[in-house]
Amino acid sequence: LDTTSPEILRAITGPLATNSYLFNNIARVAGNYERGRDLAESLGARFEDREVCMNFAYALAAIGRKRTVELYRKLGIIYFMRYSRDTLLAVHRNIASKKDKRPILLVAFPHSDHNGAFYYEGQRLSKLTGYRIIITENSTEDSFRSSVESSSRHYGKIDTIIIGGHGSPEAIQLGRKSLGADKSSLDITDSETLASLAHCFAKHPTVVLVSCSTGQGSGSIGLLISLAWGARLFAPLLPSSVSRYIVSKQKRIHSVEFNVFTREFVGYND
Repeated sequence: LDTTSPEILRAITGPLATNSYLFNNIARVAGNYERGRDLAESLGARFEDREVCMNFAYALAAIGRKRTVELYRKLGIIYFMRYSRDTLLAVHRNIASKKDKRPILLVAFPHSDHNGAFYYEGQRLSKLTGYRIIITENSTEDSFRSSVESSSRHYGKIDTIIIGGHGSPEAIQLGRKSLGADKSSLDITDSETLASLAHCFAKHPTVVLVSCSTGQGSGSIGLLISLAWGARLFAPLLPSSVSRYIVSKQKRIHSVEFNVFTREFVGYND
């Protein structure tokens, strides 16, 4: 199999080959495709999914086998190509360090991404160097809850969280819909689950929902999360993507601008 051939690359990635960022990275690491597939299979990842195999191939080229295995096992990362090499190395350092006193930024991205949007969103993280960044990838409500609890337990109270997933006013999609809508998403019926996670966060955390339309309406999932965690929360009112993070001198999130109207919730009174 000549995985350096553009025709083979398109066959491997299917419609995602039209995503120029993804395709350019695939072209750089295509020679590792078979090794990536073998590693994904050995770990019990979805090795039958060609996109997953290319992500493991990228990780092997970018950060090596040991780090790739640790990030998959500890954080559930499958879509390594979403993140720069520097970001992946930083996350690997951060899960090992016991002395880093920077505030915790937890990035909880989805496994489900039908149009490759999170390959772009992951690249936006590279400027947020004022945090001790931890990245997890999740496919269910249960795995999201576990990642929040585990991150708080091992690394400290979460100062800021970025939650990604294709969205609607009522829900954030994490995994494939074939898992069942209730299991594969965070939605407005999950108020008890969300409230049970409040102890994992610092006082008045910052929350960013990289999820379309989650700030829309008087009963949105954005409002629910803000109230559950006593958080300052940014969410888009319409289908969108993050235009940019506005950062402080400390390289932490001061504000967020989406490419549509942005709604800011404040879930506390003081």
